[in-house]
Amino acid sequence: MHISEASKKAGLFGKDYAAVISMPMVDEASFIPELRDMRSALMDWKRTRGGSAKTVIITLTGPSASNEWAEAMLVAVFEDDPELNSIAKKSDVRVSILNRGQTPSRQFAIAG
Repeated sequence: MHISEASKKAGLFGKDYAAVISMPMVDEASFIPELRDMRSALMDWKRTRGGSAKTVIITLTGPSASNEWAEAMLVAVFEDDPELNSIAKKSDVRVSILNRGQTPSRQFAIAG
């Protein structure tokens, strides 16, 4: 998993922040630790940015674009974890699944 941050000007002196996360999806067994790392990173980011944490962009990459299990696991984590669910309610959470050519094969939002 790789996480970075982007920001844009909000108002006269403020900024809105986005967490940008890239996660591989090879198989279910290796995806579970990636989800744990993602959760931990998002909790740290939310504590740091507070109300300025506005957007989460998650990109899943893997050998096949037909990894429905990865989408189902990611959505379930956001639905079942109270802290991630809170982030989804207060932030715009967008997910892109990329195919082999690194073009989006599926895009969706996660709402809390």
